[in-house]
Amino acid sequence: MGLNPESLQGAVKEGTRKLPGLGISDPRAVPEPDTSLGLLSIMGLMLTVSLWKRRKQLS
Repeated sequence: MGLNPESLQGAVKEGTRKLPGLGISDPRAVPEPDTSLGLLSIMGLMLTVSLWKRRKQLS
């Protein structure tokens, strides 16, 4: 989002720190989301539904 966490009143009040282990050197940098897992999940769901429908037809 490009926001400076030090300018957010809630973060300053609560003493919120950045999460460890993200490998982000600039605390204002936001990594791009990884859409591959979402696509794999949707494809897996579609395959499951397809197999379920085929099984229902054969019964």
